[in-house]
Amino acid sequence: MRSNFVYSYAWQQYPSYAQLFVPGSASATSLNSTMQQGIVNLIWSPFAELRGNSVGTGWLDVGLEYVYSQRDVYGGTAATAPVSTGSGTANRILGSATVRF
Repeated sequence: MRSNFVYSYAWQQYPSYAQLFVPGSASATSLNSTMQQGIVNLIWSPFAELRGNSVGTGWLDVGLEYVYSQRDVYGGTAATAPVSTGSGTANRILGSATVRF
């Protein structure tokens, strides 16, 4: 079994005239103020083999992954009105299987 944890954070700064974009327009809603994402996964290789000093993963990997994403739009609610609150979150659970032959 093996696992990974990843965290990322991004912050953007724009010129003040970006506040004048039409609220709800593609120009206003596409500007991210901050974004962050966290990912954790678990991968199981039931047929892994020890080969000298390294481990071969074998012919099958089964994995499960959780992804959390959060985004804030530059200008907040004023930029996304009347459609949104200016921020949003997303949660995903992904499963995978890799077969090697």
